[in-house]
Amino acid sequence: MVAHVVTAPRYPKVLPVVVFGTAAAGVVTYVRAQLMHESDTMDRFFSKYNSPQSEESRRRAFEGHVEPRSNILNFLSWKNIK
Repeated sequence: MVAHVVTAPRYPKVLPVVVFGTAAAGVVTYVRAQLMHESDTMDRFFSKYNSPQSEESRRRAFEGHVEPRSNILNFLSWKNIK
């Protein structure tokens, strides 16, 4: 009697990787879209506030301190750093 070796198909090993990759890409895309939306909302809000008078007041308030707008935790405004 000859014993036949049964091999498992390859797709069960690849399927979890594909599912995880697709889910991770979806989550990253969603989070990025939400952050961009919030950033645009904040930009609109602060564009109404920014004026030469408010910038001068801000300069006086933070004189001698590190500019908080360039803080690494303020990642929503990275696109506006000059």
